[in-house]
This record gives sequence, structure tokens and C-alpha cells, in this order.
Amino acid sequence: MSKTLSRQELVEKSKAIFADRTEDELFATSDGQFFILKDRRNMHAKSGEFKTYDIKRSEVETTPAAQEVTDEDDQLTVDQIKALIKEESNVEFLKDLLADEAASAKPRKTAIAAIEARIEELDEPSTPEQKEVKTHGDEPTNEETTQKETK
Repeated sequence: MSKTLSRQELVEKSKAIFADRTEDELFATSDGQFFILKDRRNMHAKSGEFKTYDIKRSEVETTPAAQEVTDEDDQLTVDQIKALIKEESNVEFLKDLLADEAASAKPRKTAIAAIEARIEELDEPSTPEQKEVKTHGDEPTNEETTQKETK
């Protein structure tokens, strides 16, 4: 089995790729593969159950102080977590991130709240039709309500 890379390791690897390319964003998987197209990355990630990461050029080209981590465990800062989850659409990855944060030696309430909010945002249906389908089984139909009223 190949080594699983952390987000920080992938950001480091992406520096060389960004140096040779003009794209403003790369899509990576935890096995160290980089893609220019997000859907290609997602297909690869599903084939091996890899975590996915979106890495922006601006993130790589920031000053070293901005990339500093809070402790020796490679723990991301709350601001880095917020930036990461803003672009992340993989709910399973977010749940893993949430579990990691909750299990850490010093779980941060703000990080946990931000991750939970993003998961909830992704779990909510985005169109009225999806909302109707999601809630339809929970509410009585007009026919059921009418039957109760006439009894």
C-alpha cells in the first residue's frame, strides 16, 4: 500500500507543479496524485478511497508565517481549516476531519463548529424539488389531514 500524504505534504509537492504550470488550482488525492480537472481527481479518488484536496496557487505562494502550523502534530490552524473546508465538497472527508479534530489533544470548538456547519450546508438540499422530496415523507399529505379532520 502506498503512503498516504497529508494536506501539508501535498501543498509542498504542489509548489513544483505550480512553478511549471499556469493553472490557479490543482486537485490532489492523498496518494500524491495531482490533477488539473476536478472530475478526474474525483474518479481516481473513488477508485482507491483516497481523500481529496483542492490546492490553490495563492495558498502555495503565501508567506511561510501564514503556513505555520500550531503544533508538532501538523495540526492546521483554524483559519487554514476554514479555508480548506470552504472549497471541500466531499462530506466523508469533512467527517474524517471532524473526527480528527474532536479526537485531538486539544479540540478547538471553533474548528469543530466550522466543519459541522460545512457538513450541514452540503447535506441540505439546494433546490425546492430536493427539499420537497426530503420532507415529503415527514409531513402528512392534504388527504391524510382531511381524513383526520372529518373523523
